[in-house]
Amino acid sequence: MERQLIQTSGQLLLVNFLSSHPNANLTTILDFIVQDGFNEQNNKLFIEYVIQSYQTFWEMLLIINFDETSQNSNYPFIVTEMVKNKPEQIFDFLFQFNQIELDDSMTFLFQTIDRDCLDETIAGYFSTFICSLIKIRGSDLWSYLQINGKYIYEDLIKNIHINHIADIIYNLIALINNKGNLASNYNQDRICLLNRTIDILLNKYYDSQIVENVCNILIDLLKNVTEQDLKQLILEKICIPNSYFDLILQTKSSLLADLLIQLLYEIQQFTIITLQIQPDFEFNYQQFQYIGQRFGSALTMEININNFISTYGVSQEILGYTKLKLIEFYYRILQNNNLTLINYFNHQEIFQILIDFIQRFEFNNQLQNYFMEIILFIFCNQNLGYIQQIIIDSNFLGFLYFLNKEYLKQVGSIRKPITKGYQGIVNKLSYFFREVNYNDEWNQYIENHQKIFNIENNYLYGIPPGYEQENQQENIMKPQQEEKQEESPEIEMETNLPIQLNKDQVKQAVVFAENNFQDQSNFGEVLGEQILHQITKKQKIQISKSGSFDINTKFDFSTRFFRRSSFQKEKYHMKRRSLSQEKVKQVEQVEEIKFTQSVIFQRQDETDITQNIDN
Repeated sequence: MERQLIQTSGQLLLVNFLSSHPNANLTTILDFIVQDGFNEQNNKLFIEYVIQSYQTFWEMLLIINFDETSQNSNYPFIVTEMVKNKPEQIFDFLFQFNQIELDDSMTFLFQTIDRDCLDETIAGYFSTFICSLIKIRGSDLWSYLQINGKYIYEDLIKNIHINHIADIIYNLIALINNKGNLASNYNQDRICLLNRTIDILLNKYYDSQIVENVCNILIDLLKNVTEQDLKQLILEKICIPNSYFDLILQTKSSLLADLLIQLLYEIQQFTIITLQIQPDFEFNYQQFQYIGQRFGSALTMEININNFISTYGVSQEILGYTKLKLIEFYYRILQNNNLTLINYFNHQEIFQILIDFIQRFEFNNQLQNYFMEIILFIFCNQNLGYIQQIIIDSNFLGFLYFLNKEYLKQVGSIRKPITKGYQGIVNKLSYFFREVNYNDEWNQYIENHQKIFNIENNYLYGIPPGYEQENQQENIMKPQQEEKQEESPEIEMETNLPIQLNKDQVKQAVVFAENNFQDQSNFGEVLGEQILHQITKKQKIQISKSGSFDINTKFDFSTRFFRRSSFQKEKYHMKRRSLSQEKVKQVEQVEEIKFTQSVIFQRQDETDITQNIDN
């Protein structure tokens, strides 16, 4: 009965077409579509013809199981695109066949990939059809595969080096947007297919295409699967970080490093969710110890890529995307805030390697950004005091001074000397440590660079870009730390002590705004910024006479130089403008303004804790 309803749901277009083409078959309709073009009406015509009967449906299957010796090469593309646009009626009709008809149809369909050598174009057409089937009737397909899937699995795994076949495997395991709620009934079958996929990665790592495709499958599964039961099963199977790290040393694949980064993130998410149910839960990071012990070797491994001639006319050594991803992975390890995990790594060795990279690859912007973020994150985290001491003991401030001795250098065929590639991060890090009383040489260096600091500071109206929590979603704080902060409200009370500005300081801000900003429509914003600047002068880092220094950890300095998108910048400036104009109104109403740190630093939510480090 349901089959008849599908067939008679609307065949007016087909009747009209057959009246003018009495001997038409599917190829006749496809030729007509080629001439008339793709449109909604022709799509309906195609569907009406295909779901007429079992025989007309098979005409479509014959085209998908492409034979280049007897068919027009345009037909498979047209058929699969038509099916992808309107898949519901096609696949609902398929699963109304009786068992014999269904088995014959599915067997013939999957014969497409039962070939010694599968053409990638044919694989693409086949993948489009099967992925559409999975999204609409994935549970029904799994029901068929439970009985008849043995040889189909083998054909899929055999051709996993083809991107289109890898897409089918991913969709079979993920089973996202599936019609009905039966997906969980096939979790064990999906995990078995996942196990075979991981095994092919571990045993055929010498095939770069297999490594790439399997890594993409695993990363997408970690990102996109939302069923908690299935996601936990997937995480348990994929969580073999030491094996992936070994493969990095052998294959130099950046996607394996991406997989480690995504795996670490999902472990953090899993820990947060589990702690809500089991407050005493602690994830076992033991497998990462192997990575920590050999991480330096991975950073210094040979990547076997020839140097290239840069636009400057010099032979440039290549750092490699894999090493950049490993550096990002190290940064994520630090952000994890799990000291057991962090202590697995030899930070002194890693720091010395990064120092060497900065000098060798001075024009690698991504490397410089990671290096700066790592340094600033370490010195703003009270739990990483021993790593701070390692960096200080390595004469890091002397290294900054060394890098900044000369501003310009002659590079390649460029006529005039240019600024060193790492100049930007060196200035930013020097400004961060400017209050440190390290030695006479350092103090003289800071004094000589004061003009540069002033230019950069004035360009930002005295206030570096602020901290916004929504831009730091990847920096996941441990739930234990959040609970401790909630249990200690007295710390927050101490940071809310009022700070006063006298009339002279307010006038000084007004004069600066009038002299340095011609667009009077935004005068309030500049004035507000300068008033805030007067207050921030009272928030300087305290330096002891002994030469040790305290870093105020209230700020998350890893975001001080955060690069926002154009939309985020506009939103950020509108927010600053409205806040600044409110402050101007307060100046007009009262002679003396009191600001509290809770108002001044409203985007910051860490408690004001200082960290002492002895030189």
